[in-house]
Amino acid sequence: MTTSMKKKYMNGDGGIPNMEDYKNFTNSLYNAGVDVYSSLPFSSLKKAINAKKPVMGSWYSGKGSNKEWHAIIIAGYIENSKSNYTYYLRNPWYDYVQTITVTNAKAVVYKDSGYTWNLSQNVY
Repeated sequence: MTTSMKKKYMNGDGGIPNMEDYKNFTNSLYNAGVDVYSSLPFSSLKKAINAKKPVMGSWYSGKGSNKEWHAIIIAGYIENSKSNYTYYLRNPWYDYVQTITVTNAKAVVYKDSGYTWNLSQNVY
């Protein structure tokens, strides 16, 4: 996807695409109606996943100049209760599905390989 976006849709720094770049790319090429959200309520996530639209997340680990960024897809969910969800994640580092339990839609955390990833933004 990054290669396809590079010439026309990148944020101008020639580096890694940001969430706005992904939004512009998918809307321009596919008229997808995609937007960027800083936090996604459970109801919005359910609506997107039920419409077969996985949610791409921009996740960060660390602080300040040591902050690392990573894109991970939320591909599915189980509603355990109104405030407890299991998210199915597709991390491009692995070829298998991972799960996390989420009890607050505004504080989504994923721990993996010594990193603690915090969900910053969503595109769907």
